[in-house]
Amino acid sequence: MPAEVLPIATLFNRQVVHPTLSVQYWKIWQKQCCATEDNVIKKTGRSMATFCRLCRKSEETMSHVTWHCRVAKRIWAWAAKNFNLWPKEDLVASYKVAKGRSMMIKDLWLVANLAITTELWKMRNKGRVYQVIRDNSIQMRGHMYNTQEDFRILNYFRVQHRSSKFSTPKAVSWLPPNPGEIMICCDGASRGNPGLAGAGVTFRDANFAVLRVLLVGLGFQTNYYAEVYAVIYAHCLLRDGMLKTFAFVQIR
Repeated sequence: MPAEVLPIATLFNRQVVHPTLSVQYWKIWQKQCCATEDNVIKKTGRSMATFCRLCRKSEETMSHVTWHCRVAKRIWAWAAKNFNLWPKEDLVASYKVAKGRSMMIKDLWLVANLAITTELWKMRNKGRVYQVIRDNSIQMRGHMYNTQEDFRILNYFRVQHRSSKFSTPKAVSWLPPNPGEIMICCDGASRGNPGLAGAGVTFRDANFAVLRVLLVGLGFQTNYYAEVYAVIYAHCLLRDGMLKTFAFVQIR
C-alpha cells in the first residue's frame, strides 16, 4: 500500500491546530516573507554582514534559524527525546515520522513542530531587538547615574558605562526670618504619580522656634496636587490666625 500523501494545507486544517499557529508557520516557511537577512540581501541587492542572532556564528537564513542553529538543534533534540521521534525540516515528512502512533500523539507531534518553528522565529526577533538596541547605544552621549538600576539596565544590554557628571557641592545656609516675621516651609509629595499623597507645613519665628506643624494626608493624588495643596493649607492657617488658634481643614 503506497504511503499516504498529506499536503501541508490538510495539516493546517486539522482541528487541533489553532489558526494563529498555522498562519504564523505559513508566513515563515511557505510564503518566505520573513525578513531574514538573506531575504533582505536578495530583495535590496545590497551586500551586508549577516549572522544568526541566536548562535552568532553562521549566516542567517530561515533554515538556519529554525533548524541548524545550535539553539534550534538543542530544542529539536529536546522534542525528539520526549516524543521518541526525530523531526524533519519538511512539515509533511516530519508528520509522517509519527506513523503508527495514536491520533493524539500525532496531533501533539504536529503542534510541537509548528510551535517550535514559530517560537524560534520569535526568539530570533527578540535577539535582533536586543542587538539593535545595543548597536544604537554607540550614539549615546549622555551620562549615567551611579545607581543599581542604571548598572542593571546597562549591563543587561552590554552597554559601555559612562561616568556620571558630579556637580560641585555648594554651601547652603539657612537664616531665620526678621523679628515679627514668620517663615513658612511647605511641601507635598506622593508615593507614585499618582499615588498615596500628603502635605506638610512648618511655621518658624525669628528665634528658630517651631510655632506650628501641620501634616495632612491627601489620599490617592498626583505629586502636583500635593505640592499645590501644601501652599493652600499654609495660606488657610495664616488667614484663620494660626498664632491664636490652630485651624485644620480637611479637603478630599
